[in-house]
Amino acid sequence: MHLQFEKHELEEFNKNSFRYENQSEIGAGDYRLAVVFSGGGETVGKLETRLKVDSFDGKYFGLSSLALTREAHSIAQIGGLDQDLLLGRVPLVVQGIQVVPTADYHFSKTDHAMVYLEMYEPLLTDPNPPKLDLLLRIVDKKSGNAPISARIAETAAFIKAGNPVVPMGLRLPVEQLAPGSYRLELQGADSAGNYSPVRVAEFVVN
Repeated sequence: MHLQFEKHELEEFNKNSFRYENQSEIGAGDYRLAVVFSGGGETVGKLETRLKVDSFDGKYFGLSSLALTREAHSIAQIGGLDQDLLLGRVPLVVQGIQVVPTADYHFSKTDHAMVYLEMYEPLLTDPNPPKLDLLLRIVDKKSGNAPISARIAETAAFIKAGNPVVPMGLRLPVEQLAPGSYRLELQGADSAGNYSPVRVAEFVVN
């Protein structure tokens, strides 16, 4: 991506953070994602992170990675998803709300923070599907204590009959947390006795 501005445009651009979003399809495996950026001249920046893509055949109970956000929009208000689909993007949508993941997992206590996830339950295609729960813990990274721990059983509203993929959006209660660094842990469970792997996302409350 190439960005070029006149002086007054650059001043306006620098007033806000810039989010670049892209998607690509890759197979299961372990990867190293690298992003290189430059402000012109010989100055170059580089960011790297480990990326793990789990294999999935649709036959076992599972939970996706977690995406944190402070931005969500009604699909009706933004005119639908046609543009995203035409560009080959797969938007994160739950109950008519499009979630826009944030790249900065720092939240203030007044932010409307959320977490987006997907639960994969092949037994939802059975005539008598199981009930689904989420086990949630927010752990203080410094003390190791969990100021928030809950079992979320009210998941029926997220389920579409016969669909084994269940998108979910949960509010992240940052207003209840003291400033500090935290680890969000989520695990799926069903009434058939299955448990998903624990998924983790770290965040900071300012």
